[in-house]
Amino acid sequence: MTDALRILLIEDNPGDARLIREALAQADGKVCLSWADDLAAGLDHLQHSETDAVLLDLSLPDSCGLDTFERVHTKAPRVPIVMLSGHNDQDLAVEAVRCGAQDYLVKGQVEGHGLVRALRYAIERKHVEEKLQELYEAERRLRQEREAEINKRMEYTRALVHELKTPLTSVMASSELLMSELPPGPLLRLATNLNRASCNLSTRINELLDLARGELGMLRLAYKPIDLLTMLAGVVEEMTSAASARKHTLLIDLPDQLPSLYGDEERLHQVLLNLMDNALKYTPEGGMITLKAALTNEQVVIGVEDTGPGISVEEQQHLFNPYQRLERDRDRLNGLGLGLSLCKMLVELHGGMIWVDSVKGRGSKFNFSIPTAPPQIPTQVGTYHEVANG
Repeated sequence: MTDALRILLIEDNPGDARLIREALAQADGKVCLSWADDLAAGLDHLQHSETDAVLLDLSLPDSCGLDTFERVHTKAPRVPIVMLSGHNDQDLAVEAVRCGAQDYLVKGQVEGHGLVRALRYAIERKHVEEKLQELYEAERRLRQEREAEINKRMEYTRALVHELKTPLTSVMASSELLMSELPPGPLLRLATNLNRASCNLSTRINELLDLARGELGMLRLAYKPIDLLTMLAGVVEEMTSAASARKHTLLIDLPDQLPSLYGDEERLHQVLLNLMDNALKYTPEGGMITLKAALTNEQVVIGVEDTGPGISVEEQQHLFNPYQRLERDRDRLNGLGLGLSLCKMLVELHGGMIWVDSVKGRGSKFNFSIPTAPPQIPTQVGTYHEVANG
């Protein structure tokens, strides 16, 4: 700061005011000092004149105590205030600093260079405070805008899911009724295809909603103890008929015992079904799919291994990103490319990891790990709270 400091001294004692003026006159740097001997005159000066800092005595003829500081601070909130205190009111000066004053000085202990330095520091601190306040307000506005955008996006996703699910539910129910009523033949095959396609579409819609919730930190997990061997056996049973239809060999490599996990059984079941379904989908007819599990370093590692075409190193780098599909799938329009992204999200919400080991032309093995220790996270994951809506 090269310009002269414009200092307002509000002090009713002429002797103390003279000492301040003399001290400033001895200091390096230009100082323009204005003096008011009561609060009213000081407030009037602040209203009509530019001021860089205020030296304020708390005990004035027309005001005393913290009220003196508050009235000056209210009149000129952007002007730094340095309190002048006697030995008997230092505690009051400290309290004023807590309320927003930049500093306090004890009368009779102030020399010129120290006084100017204190004033300059007070001015700089005030500038820093204002900048931090501006940044805080900007961050707060951005956070509010982001939360509003998140709510808008979530409402749109809910509305979209509702609009798609409502007619789809009717199609699924109608196709199931047709399947139960029709005799074997072409019409039954058509009804079966219709039901299968509508169920697949329902799954895609659920994946889209889950992904949106997960990206917004609103995906909830329902934790409870899980009998892992029972869950794995159930998945194998579910996939047996599909494996037989594709003439695949389904192998199970599980230990006699596995520890219970504490997690969301439905979501982990979803991960396993997705990995098993991918293995069946990409393995040529007559291939082999193996489900494995083992306890390693206080984590259960589950793997789904296939004898399919394998995945290139380049494609593996993007495999778990949303809306990514393998090169061989792009002409088949098979799904939205959300399944593995959801698997990654669900596994990581459980505190685990998911990865792939694959060599082009030699099959793939998808593995994921889940810690055996109970999670140290709340049952509702994320920062934002979902509000029920219909």
